[in-house]
Amino acid sequence: MGMRMAKAPQEHVDTLRRWMQFNDELCKIDPTNEFEWNGFKEDWEDEEDFVKIIKHCEDDRCFTWDYFMDYYQSNISWIHMRVIFGFEVLVDNVCDPNIDYLEFRPEIKKFLVEEPVVKFKAKRIDTGDWVTGFFTKKKVGGLIVPVIEVYKEWDTGDYMETYEIDGATLAYAD
Repeated sequence: MGMRMAKAPQEHVDTLRRWMQFNDELCKIDPTNEFEWNGFKEDWEDEEDFVKIIKHCEDDRCFTWDYFMDYYQSNISWIHMRVIFGFEVLVDNVCDPNIDYLEFRPEIKKFLVEEPVVKFKAKRIDTGDWVTGFFTKKKVGGLIVPVIEVYKEWDTGDYMETYEIDGATLAYAD
């Protein structure tokens, strides 16, 4: 059994996301340049989450890296580590280590049972040809008639064709 860890609440994930957005915006300027810093503050003065960070990153009037790092250490670093560590625990416990994308481990995947696909075959009313697909009914005029729906793949996307069938020929497909 892998490691267990308390899940980071959504509030922590949101806080980290806001911090990362703040940093992304901050990287577009030179915050030690008073003119750029003041322009940055004006652009974000309506964003309540950013205003709190901006106020913490200043001394009397300008940005300082010391205050920036103090904000990170006081408010973000433990959340950052909790979210990242939680992700790592989840990946280690649940994801297949032999591939480079997120997919369940084979021993977990085998328990994720999909609904069995039950296909039927029947003769089409219009041509008499056999068709295999998903059985359903549809209303045609005032009547409800049996149909087989067949999913088709196409360059521009998948679509479904519907064929009216002879209900007397309906059988499970192999």
